[in-house]
Amino acid sequence: MADWTETYRPRTLSEVRGNDKARDAFEEWARSWDDHREAVVLHGSPGVGKTSAAHAL
Repeated sequence: MADWTETYRPRTLSEVRGNDKARDAFEEWARSWDDHREAVVLHGSPGVGKTSAAHAL
């Protein structure tokens, strides 16, 4: 039996809920990767969706 957090984890960035501004900036960073090739650092309190957003991307 799968853990419920994995069962209901967002599969796409559009499914990530909460900080829309940060999510959109993260998506824009990924879309322009070839232009800058710089790393991104996701930071914040535990449980805010950093790992879920990275997996969804």
